[in-house]
Amino acid sequence: MSKILIVEDNVESRYMLERLLESKGHHIITAENGEEALRLARRDPPEVIISDIMMPVMNGFRFCREVKNDPILRNIPFIFYTATFVEKADEKLAMSLGASRFVVKPTEEERFMRMLDDVLNEHRQGILPVPEGPMEGADTLLKMYDNSIARKLAETVEKLQNERKALIKSGQRLKEAQELAHIGHWELDLKNNSLEWSDEIYRILGLKPQEFDASHEAFMAAVHPDDRGSVTKVHEES
Repeated sequence: MSKILIVEDNVESRYMLERLLESKGHHIITAENGEEALRLARRDPPEVIISDIMMPVMNGFRFCREVKNDPILRNIPFIFYTATFVEKADEKLAMSLGASRFVVKPTEEERFMRMLDDVLNEHRQGILPVPEGPMEGADTLLKMYDNSIARKLAETVEKLQNERKALIKSGQRLKEAQELAHIGHWELDLKNNSLEWSDEIYRILGLKPQEFDASHEAFMAAVHPDDRGSVTKVHEES
């Protein structure tokens, strides 16, 4: 069993990797960015570090450089596991900074575990290369990658903002279409006993939102008596 530090800001990716490694008997420590990971590693050095690259606060390249410049941490195998920076130039910089492996997501589980086992075995046998110092020109390259990461983050934020605007616009179009067609939609949450209707549903039923108790009971009261049995059956089956 090995103590492994996973550095990943994506919750789902971090969880999946953590579960995989724990299922193989490893003890896992997690961090969301390089700065947090550096504190954890200095307090309780792991046997292996697996890190993403594109993260807030301190990215993976900067984190790797800090680890390899630390006399206590520099011998720890460092594995990059990334889905964003996948070019040969990215791998070259990663290996020049002292990484032991550069792995592109997604990777099949068995292949990933074989890679990890190889790194652990090489480390324990003392045959895993350890960088003597930072490569020439590393600072310049890191600054370039910092700018690249900043641009990618800005592009991601812009994309999310545009998607949000598109959703708002789509919702407005749906509302207008329902008003023209005199139809509406509703959502009933049986678990929380909450009900949400579109504005057109209120108009069709002649109800006012501020005067309506949005609950399952109120919904059933609004259903025609002849239809309540079939509606109840559908709810029970859902």
